[in-house]
Amino acid sequence: MSARRAAGVTAAGLALVALLGACADTPLVVAPGAGAPSSSTAPGAAPSVSSVPSVPAPAPAPPPPPATAGPATSPAAGATPAGRVVDLTDGAATTLTVSPVDQRAIVTVVGGGSASAVQVNPDTAAVASRSTVTGSPRAALPATDRSGLVLADPSAGLSAIALPSGSTATAPQGAPAGVQALGVDPSGSLVVAATGVAGDARREAAGVVADGTLSVLRDDRVAAQVGGLGRPVALAVTGERAAVLDSARNVVHLIDLSTMREQATLPAGDGPTGVTVDRHGRLLVTDTRAGVLRRYDLAQGGAPAPLAPIRLGASSAPYGTAYDATTDRLWVTLTGTNRLVAIDLSSAEAPRTVLDLATIAQPDLVALGQGRVYVASPRTGQVQITLA
Repeated sequence: MSARRAAGVTAAGLALVALLGACADTPLVVAPGAGAPSSSTAPGAAPSVSSVPSVPAPAPAPPPPPATAGPATSPAAGATPAGRVVDLTDGAATTLTVSPVDQRAIVTVVGGGSASAVQVNPDTAAVASRSTVTGSPRAALPATDRSGLVLADPSAGLSAIALPSGSTATAPQGAPAGVQALGVDPSGSLVVAATGVAGDARREAAGVVADGTLSVLRDDRVAAQVGGLGRPVALAVTGERAAVLDSARNVVHLIDLSTMREQATLPAGDGPTGVTVDRHGRLLVTDTRAGVLRRYDLAQGGAPAPLAPIRLGASSAPYGTAYDATTDRLWVTLTGTNRLVAIDLSSAEAPRTVLDLATIAQPDLVALGQGRVYVASPRTGQVQITLA
């Protein structure tokens, strides 16, 4: 500014695909059934039974709701980051996007009781402009008419800046409280995922908000809305469907935007943080806690079909993602190891790592421009620019 079954591998006898490592062009999926535990009881043998009467165990307490996942706390940067690094400020980078006007990287930086939108020239790696913005933005999206940037803050709501000047612009109105993620539907209308609660950081961190909504804004009002989405923290729009990540339940709600009805609820793993849809109609859920990208095929009609997950390793803590439809590559930041990888998604059966680059410390944010990839850090206030 967001990941969040083992079908699709056909090579017989494959036990385990190598996890993401030092070299590129690495396969990343596991064969169905590989590594499954075997029973310790011999075939045909009856299980042993104790002759001492047992006292029934008390019913277990219901498990607490899953804690909302986040990026790993990265180690200090070790290897020299690829490309060029620009120091912006001592504040925290909270969103990262690319201007559709001139391909500048736009980073919102929060610190010292204020927030600013910093535009960085990709050719010179120099700060081109800096302007004050409202609140502490959590999501950013270029306006559909390319005239500006819409920013979302869970407490302050929506704000906007004009591009390329960075001056204050008129923001869309009518958004619900607690905006977390933004998208655009096929008609160009703004799609907003919100918790319904603004300014309650404790409740947000605990993941107990249960009244989340997905809204379509037209003419500064909510034109359509669906509720019951728990705590929606990430959003991906593909055609007439929206994938909404609910971190209160660790599921993805698949919503038909033409009817605002839920089509399916998909398991999102142990600690999902983001969702992406590729050009083949495959949904990828970033499961940061488990270190995998969980996948579903949405293009075949009927119920979404699970595909083999892309395994990056739990210690890598994948978090930020950006998809390039032209090259069919998904860029993923690994916050546990300060790395950036590009995964070729052209084959559903054999996605593979084609680039593996060192990053700045705490590489939570990633965005793509024309021929470039940008990484920003909330810890260091730096932005990294390298060739895509």
